[in-house]
Amino acid sequence: MRSFSTLSSLAHLAPLTVIAAVLAGCPEQDDVSTSTSATESSATMGDPDGDPSTSSPSTSTTDPEEPTSTSTTTADSDPTTTGGPPDTVTGSPTDATTSENTSSSTTEFTATAGSTTSDEPECGNGMLDPGEECDKGDKNADGDYGGCNLDCTQQPFCGDGETQSELGEDCDLSDEELVEAAICTDVCTWSGVIAFVTSESYTGDLGGTDAADEECVLLATAAGLVHPDGYRAWISVGSDNPSAGIPKVNDAYYRLDGKKIAANSQELFGGKLKNPLNITETMEQIGTSKVWTNTTPTGLTASDDADCQSFSSLDGKQTGIVGRTDQTDAGWTQHPVQASCLHACRLYCFSNAF
Repeated sequence: MRSFSTLSSLAHLAPLTVIAAVLAGCPEQDDVSTSTSATESSATMGDPDGDPSTSSPSTSTTDPEEPTSTSTTTADSDPTTTGGPPDTVTGSPTDATTSENTSSSTTEFTATAGSTTSDEPECGNGMLDPGEECDKGDKNADGDYGGCNLDCTQQPFCGDGETQSELGEDCDLSDEELVEAAICTDVCTWSGVIAFVTSESYTGDLGGTDAADEECVLLATAAGLVHPDGYRAWISVGSDNPSAGIPKVNDAYYRLDGKKIAANSQELFGGKLKNPLNITETMEQIGTSKVWTNTTPTGLTASDDADCQSFSSLDGKQTGIVGRTDQTDAGWTQHPVQASCLHACRLYCFSNAF
């Protein structure tokens, strides 16, 4: 009985001992088997029929090296296994054709754009390309004033900012140093007469009309005006008067700020101005100021006595006829109130160079 009991006990313990031995001896194989079983179980749960082609995303991520995960996306796969309509299957012939056409169109567009932008600028094509000053096509010619050279450089022209007197220009509209641009025409010739009132004042002892003219020249020169030697004073002594010395033209007379004082000589010598002559050679606008003139509105000598002895006297008992810078009627040149020869007055200066 004891032997039977012992054998019986060993019989009950034997399976447990075998199982323990197996588990202790092959742990890695058990892990692989367990993982594989879990994978197969997961795949089976994704499709009740157990079709591995419909494996869930979790199956493909379990082992990136698993060939099964890539086989589901091959072109030979049955479209019906994706669960969507046939026209949505990845890699279908329709999508392949569309992709090929799109790629071809993009390539053609790129090639066309590249050929357009790669063209080199060509002098003489009639278009202003980078680096060219001008391009008149087959009209390009060397040596023509205002034209375009054969190498697409610009010939001197009216409005280029420089006065080319050797080419017949009297002035230039774009000359930054040209104060008198208001009367420079679009063909770079003068049209009109310029006038200013002096920034300086003088007593009646001017030294005569010649000395008055010289003051106009000196101030015009200092101000950088064009042709300063052509300025003359609006002042009269005997037969020497503006009517004889100031040019009479059928063009406008201007202040240095570009405003007209008269439309033509008839208006200037007619006794009424459009604007007062109150802008100096330095472009300063002044208020009321007296100006030595002894001149009538018609440009003639006003008096043989009221001229500070031909503008060469400091005698305080003598007077001279003056104009006023705030006047536009006859008073601009012949004001009723005269000034003592000791008084300091300005001068009107007109250019006769144009």
